[in-house]
Amino acid sequence: MRRVWIVLVSLLWSITATQAQGGGCPQIVARALELVSAACADVGRNQACYGHVDLTAIPQPTAVDFKFQQIGDITRVADLASLTLKPMNEQAGTWGVALMRLQANIPDSLPGQNVTFVLFGDVSILPTASAEGAPMQAFFLRTGIGDAPCAEAPSSGLLVQTPQGVGEVAFTVNGVDISMGSTILFRSMTGEEMTVSALEGAAAINFDGALYPVVAGTWTRMALGQASVVDRPTLPIAYVNETLEALPIGLLEREIIPREPFTPQELEKLYEFIRRGEAPCDDEEGLFPPCERLPGQGAVGEGEARWAGDDDWGEPLPFRMNYEGRLLDVLLDGESLILRDDDGSECVLATYSRRESRPSCEDVLDLDWLEDSADFIQQQGQFDDFFESLDAPSGPRPPVIVPPTMPTVVVPAPPVGSGHGDDDDNDDDDDDDDD
Repeated sequence: MRRVWIVLVSLLWSITATQAQGGGCPQIVARALELVSAACADVGRNQACYGHVDLTAIPQPTAVDFKFQQIGDITRVADLASLTLKPMNEQAGTWGVALMRLQANIPDSLPGQNVTFVLFGDVSILPTASAEGAPMQAFFLRTGIGDAPCAEAPSSGLLVQTPQGVGEVAFTVNGVDISMGSTILFRSMTGEEMTVSALEGAAAINFDGALYPVVAGTWTRMALGQASVVDRPTLPIAYVNETLEALPIGLLEREIIPREPFTPQELEKLYEFIRRGEAPCDDEEGLFPPCERLPGQGAVGEGEARWAGDDDWGEPLPFRMNYEGRLLDVLLDGESLILRDDDGSECVLATYSRRESRPSCEDVLDLDWLEDSADFIQQQGQFDDFFESLDAPSGPRPPVIVPPTMPTVVVPAPPVGSGHGDDDDNDDDDDDDDD
């Protein structure tokens, strides 16, 4: 214990120096994670730890001697009325991080087994009433999306990991029941969407009695109102590794390596199960978990739910990108791929129409941002036909406004599927088209 205290004091001095000097984003992340690991080493069941500045905790009216104001403070989760973490401030050297260990619906006979919550960045969590009465088993969640300030920092979110050997654990997140036996990444922007990404294991989302599986290597999206999910999950697709590399996985109880994103062939095998309305489990290739370990199977066996079929899934949500704190829709509008802001303004990313009158995004947006985003846009599965038409071998090729592909940048959600386009043909801007 004395050694932990010495390490903690040393790290506190180090982080204070970083804050005084401002520090850069990579340094802030590295020091913060090191500090959280030391400061929160002794957090116990149904306790929360103040991992790294800056965050604000509001106590319950019944809380006694509540103290949650500085790094290393530990309090009962039941005493929290709300917890709000702040996004990174590079000048101040701050980046909110908190850690919780929860019992959830784990039996009392397993006192050493807990669910781990890691909250990081721009996150607010508000516990709600739970039928079981367990702290934080039901909660409202709001996070930033696509707000990573550097490649070494993750976009804001909540990592949830269940312990091995306890079966499935159930939570209610933004009004939706989710069973999981895995490590899951949640992101949730009020009035926009909630995303559920399975890094390992699997989860099952119960929406109106239908179970929607999310298996490792995939993610799904749900439309979100002011507090609760308002529509069914979208068909699961592969996430992108680049959005996972900076996650604070080292703070979890179990060490994991996130599953590689599903390939198109693996997704097709998943969709075969979905089309039949069957549980994705016990397959010959070993892509999916054993049926006895798939969350939700118990509810199906007892007749309380059924697996979602092909027609049950929600409509695809627009792909959105974060630009200077604003979310821009990426849309295909006739013969043009455009970005549309919430105020209705639009610019053109790529087109094969010479009658296009809207401004090019190159003229109204930051060029570095556009270059970094081009590869992500071309990876969107719903735009494959458009990019294939741009690359069609027959006839003259039309002008392409999308800049050359560059390294991936974090966006509000991982891209849908994998792209087939190649934008190296943007130098033929004098060619005619067939319009």
